[in-house]
Amino acid sequence: MVPSPLPVLIVPIPPQAPTPTPAPESTGTTYSGGDIESIITAAAQAAGVAPSWLISTAECESGLNPNAYNGSGPYEGLFQFLPSTFSGHEGTDIWDPTQQAQIAATMFASGESGEWPVCSR
Repeated sequence: MVPSPLPVLIVPIPPQAPTPTPAPESTGTTYSGGDIESIITAAAQAAGVAPSWLISTAECESGLNPNAYNGSGPYEGLFQFLPSTFSGHEGTDIWDPTQQAQIAATMFASGESGEWPVCSR
């Protein structure tokens, strides 16, 4: 008599938790919400854009945090720029809220608010 084969036991392997992505180096400078709103207001006024539009976009994108980093994509800073977009608009320090606000204001003024399809409505 031939012995019957032993049953095969399949044990599922639990999924691995994703490795958190550390935030890149930032300036470490902290700003109050009022400081950020003043920076954005100045940039908006210089570009002829409604400050409330830029402020609400930054609130939506980063909660007015110039050191915000989105680990699921390479979006960084106050307006969650792609580094290539930021540098393509002559930005040199993506963690500088003044540069971020100036570049965003210039983009909004030139009709590029669609780069923020959800938050710039």
